Amino acid sequence: NGSLNKVVIANPKHAPYGQAAKSVLQKAGIWQAIQAHLLIAENASQAVQFTMSTSVDAGFVPYAHVIQAKLRTSGRFVKLDSMLPQQVVLLNKATVPAKQFINFLQTEQALSILIEHGFVVEGKE
Repeated sequence: NGSLNKVVIANPKHAPYGQAAKSVLQKAGIWQAIQAHLLIAENASQAVQFTMSTSVDAGFVPYAHVIQAKLRTSGRFVKLDSMLPQQVVLLNKATVPAKQFINFLQTEQALSILIEHGFVVEGKE
C-alpha cells in the first residue's frame, strides 16, 4: 500500500540469517521490489537492534530474539518456514570446562532451555 519505509535484514552476503531472509523474500517474489526499502544490517544482532529501536517498520530477526519479552511486546511477528541448522564444535585442544559444557548441552535440562528460547532440537520437535 506504499506505507512501507524500511525493512531490516542481516547482510545476505555473509550472514546466514540474511541469506535466509533473502531466500524468503525471493520465494515471495518481492526481493527486487523491496530493494529500495531494505536496510542491510551487518549481522542478525544488529538487525535485532534496528528492529527494537523502531527505526524500521519490520525486521527479519532470529526467532530466539523474537520470543524475548521486549521484542515480543513491541509488535507482532510471523514465524517463517526457514530453519538454520546450528552446531557446536569441540576442538581437539578443548579444556576440561569446554568438554563439561558440551556434555551439559546434551542433557535434558540444556535441551529444555534451548527449546524454551526458540531453538528446535533434533528429535524433540
